[in-house]
Amino acid sequence: MDVSSILNALDTNRFGQSMRFHERVESTNTDAATWAQDGAPEGAVVATDYQTAGRGRHGRSWDADPGQNVMLSVVLRPNLDADQLGRVIIAAGIAVAETVEAFVEPHPVSIKWPNDIMIDGRKTCGMLLEASFGRASEGPPSAVILGIGLNVNQTDFPPALSERATSMRLAVGRTLPREAVLVRLLERLEEWYDVAIDGRPVHEAYEKRLDRMGEHVDLRFAGTDRTVSGTVRGVTASGALRLDTDSGEQVLHAGEVTSRSLTSEA
Repeated sequence: MDVSSILNALDTNRFGQSMRFHERVESTNTDAATWAQDGAPEGAVVATDYQTAGRGRHGRSWDADPGQNVMLSVVLRPNLDADQLGRVIIAAGIAVAETVEAFVEPHPVSIKWPNDIMIDGRKTCGMLLEASFGRASEGPPSAVILGIGLNVNQTDFPPALSERATSMRLAVGRTLPREAVLVRLLERLEEWYDVAIDGRPVHEAYEKRLDRMGEHVDLRFAGTDRTVSGTVRGVTASGALRLDTDSGEQVLHAGEVTSRSLTSEA
């Protein structure tokens, strides 16, 4: 990936203006967190061609072919309490969806709650938000690391994922310029992130792209055998899922539930 061409094309105030690129790294989130502790500015980016220990939600691994995709982590320092950090993942979901859509139109792009981006109903991107607190566990974190893995040019996936994963290239049938994808992604991220931290609504734009909106879903509480079923009604301003159940509306947070019917197991 040509970092100099990215920096020359980038039209942002913060995002990507400080960037570290590695051909190979264990985890961009880990590197970004270390950089944040050393004083990295908000918007600093760690990007790579290949991760040897990439990770997703619930401790799952994130695998991708070397040199085919966009894998990065962004250092954020939002002045938001912990219970409002869901606004950041909502903003990121909109930004990634808009980026992907710009390259794969007219293929439909949707958001599978809370943080998967779908093309034609198949996952092409996952995100992981990790907060780092100081001595106090209340109030705003000292830094938040947003990790993004976007399948751009990958064409082969492990058998377990082949029916559920896709890439931008598979959608449009041609190789796409990863540098251009990354530039647009960082620009959209900065714009939507600023909306989120300013306290302006982001959930309405998110709901317009929400996969399975108005449909019945079955969810399992993470780490248990408990389940809940209901109709997806949208999300709250802080990103929690609104589910209409037989006993009334339930509000579920991303760390609480998981299900193949709604959130990806990959």
